[in-house]
Amino acid sequence: MKLSWNTEMEQMLVKIAEEDPTISYRDRAKKMTAMYGMTFTKNSLIGKGRRLGIPPRLSDTTPKRLKKKSTDDIIALLSGVPVPKKGEPVTIYQLRDGMCKWPSGKPFDRPPFMYCGNDTGHVGGSWCPVHRKVVFGRITSDSAKPSRPVW
Repeated sequence: MKLSWNTEMEQMLVKIAEEDPTISYRDRAKKMTAMYGMTFTKNSLIGKGRRLGIPPRLSDTTPKRLKKKSTDDIIALLSGVPVPKKGEPVTIYQLRDGMCKWPSGKPFDRPPFMYCGNDTGHVGGSWCPVHRKVVFGRITSDSAKPSRPVW
């Protein structure tokens, strides 16, 4: 039987992760199984945690320098790719969800190619409001969708 998540279960998973970020997903699954009387697996919690944006579990062996960092900082330290400053163009390795993917620079620049990197705003999509206006011609309340039909 497929597990059907509701808002209460999602909030409980977030709460458990916030209370003790070092608790294993197996123990989180045992806790939630006892609470709700349904079988939660370790993998179902890992998947839901990723979709909810819960950072990966910090283990006891995680270096202390990583425990105080944000997820982006951890990725930067482990990958060797620096975290960009606000307003600076970014490389493809620095692009994250919520960052503008508009290419910047001359059309025939040599790699590394740079991208705008500004915040896309609460609407989402691939571009910041300035570049969204360039693409769609006007900004609407639902500007993630084109203002004209796409065939």
